[in-house]
This record gives sequence, structure tokens and C-alpha cells, in this order.
Amino acid sequence: MRNVLVLGLAHSGASQVTRLVRNHGWHMGTVNEKNEHVQVVDCNNKILDGQVDIASMILSLAAIPKPCVIKDSRFIHTYDRWVELLSDYVMIYVDRDEIDIWRIHHKHAKYMSVSIIKRDTESALTNYYRHSGPKMMVNGNMIYKPEAADVFCKSLMELVTA
Repeated sequence: MRNVLVLGLAHSGASQVTRLVRNHGWHMGTVNEKNEHVQVVDCNNKILDGQVDIASMILSLAAIPKPCVIKDSRFIHTYDRWVELLSDYVMIYVDRDEIDIWRIHHKHAKYMSVSIIKRDTESALTNYYRHSGPKMMVNGNMIYKPEAADVFCKSLMELVTA
């Protein structure tokens, strides 16, 4: 089975998608409270700080048992540095209405403007369409419904075994 990369904004439903993938047998390695692999998060933080270290990126991916699922909302801004390392991963982009994401952020007292959410959504979509490997898009609003989750899981299994 192929490895999986879940791409989505914070509060898009990406964590729920990651849980569904994990529950179907994918490994996550050592994760933080957001179900993000700690070494991948560290690499993404270094990339955002301008300290790109390809060796650390390779080692972080190698440290995760396979097949694996990885998620980190920072990939929206760092995917261009990972593109070659993740080209054989199945990318799942979790799409959600920008206003819904804005409402959830404000509910949790994490104030983010709609314009930043729109910018990040555009970046995520650019990365999604740029990904050369297999990919699928899921609706973050719908993934919480059992029937939608079932359809997602069936589609995922078809994609990762193709």
C-alpha cells in the first residue's frame, strides 16, 4: 500500500481524515497532540525559518513505519521543498469552505482573517494540483458523516492499491 499525505488547513477536517486513514492500517510514528509527526513538524518549522535540511527531511520520513500517513498544516507553505520526497505518496486534500474555517478559528479564539484563509486555500490547491502522484480531494464538512466516511475509505483503498 502507498503512503498517504493529508493536506489541509487547520480546522479543515484533516485530522478526521488522518484518523480514518490510521484506522485502516497506516502508521503515524511519533506524533504530537495534533496527530502530526514530530520530526516532520520540526522539519517544516526549519523550512519556514529558512533552514532547509534535506537530510533531516529524508530521515524524518524514514523514521515513520510504512505504510504511513502524515499530516501537518505547514505543508501548505512547505510542500515545494518536499515535492520530490513525497511524489509517490497519495495526497488527500481536505477542502472546506473558508467561512466555515474562519468560524471555527474564532470559536477557538484563534483569530485569522478570511483573506489569510483564502490565501492558504489557494496555496493548498496549488500544491494539490502540482502533486504528480495519485491524489484525491475530500470535503471537510462531509467527512464527519458516517456514510461519507465510508465512501472516502472505499475510494482511498482503491487509490492506494492501484
